[in-house]
Order: sequence, then C-alpha cells, then structure tokens
Amino acid sequence: MGMERANYVKIEQGQASPLLDTLLLIADAIGVPLAHLVREG
Repeated sequence: MGMERANYVKIEQGQASPLLDTLLLIADAIGVPLAHLVREG
C-alpha cells in the first residue's frame, strides 16, 4: 500500500490534512515514530 505523490505534496504544503493511516505510512516511510509527526511544538 502506498500513497500518491500528489497527495503527499498537498499534505506537505498544508493543503490537506492526512488521516491516521496516512500518517502511519509517512512515519514508516521516513523511519520515525508516529509521535514525531503529531507532537506540538
């Protein structure tokens, strides 16, 4: 299972909000815990 590049770009640019399963895919792809993507500050 993957994610289309266009969707990733929209998330990066703040034009879309990812769902939890998308955040899990991104965290796995870049090798960080999910908490690093969702923490404040």
